Amino acid sequence: MIDAPPTTGENILAGIRSVTHLPISHLVYSHHHADHIGAAYLLANKDVTIIAHELTAYELSLTPDAHRPPPHVTFKDSYTLRVDNQTIQLDYKGPVHDPGNIFIYAPKQKVLMVIDIVFPGWVPFASLAEAQNPTMFIKAHDLILEYDFDYYIGGHVDRAGVRKDVLIQQNYIQDVYNNARTAILLSNSPPNATNPLSASTILGPIEAANPDNAWAMFAGYVDTLAQYCANVTTEKWLGKLGGADVYTYSHCEALVESLRIDYGVLGPFGVQPS
Repeated sequence: MIDAPPTTGENILAGIRSVTHLPISHLVYSHHHADHIGAAYLLANKDVTIIAHELTAYELSLTPDAHRPPPHVTFKDSYTLRVDNQTIQLDYKGPVHDPGNIFIYAPKQKVLMVIDIVFPGWVPFASLAEAQNPTMFIKAHDLILEYDFDYYIGGHVDRAGVRKDVLIQQNYIQDVYNNARTAILLSNSPPNATNPLSASTILGPIEAANPDNAWAMFAGYVDTLAQYCANVTTEKWLGKLGGADVYTYSHCEALVESLRIDYGVLGPFGVQPS
């Protein structure tokens, strides 16, 4: 069994009993977040072996929760789980969403499960699905496409995905990245009729309204760039991916910040030519 979402609760057990009389032998944690394994306690006393990445075990130790019992078995890079004639490959590729978030692959069925990366038919949840490392979130799409899969399980919204869904979201995220980067570069350019994002244009009114408030100035700067990115991106993707009008701004904001501190695209806050 993979994960135990609390919203499903005891219906998980009823669903399993409806298709097999065999007991659950193993529970694999995709990562440590409670919205995916918050009902694991229902299996904790049923001779079920819980398997997770070693970083998931560490994260769980930081916030002990009786609903998310610690794993019995952990691994660092890869782990192969074999039960009777079924095989599941567990791989860790880095912090693509959360430290310990793993790739779960059933080679016989050609099913790949990577939670909280691709949301088939939808844009990701807020702020790149709350990714702790935006650069790895972006890279995750390429890592997913390295697998030979027919079906993709993302853990949220209303359907499973296929390879095309991964490619579509990858294109969406690339657009967010490109538009956020363009916004930063424009903010480092002189103001003119076609550039409303010049830092001098943005910061002047904010400083006047918030004298001696450096955080207000910087927050207003980031907000203006993120809003530009969101407007351009949403115009293209509205009607193509669900929620483009809801979460695109948060993705733009996350990537404006990541471009600055991870990629070194600092705009007017970088070294300026003398």
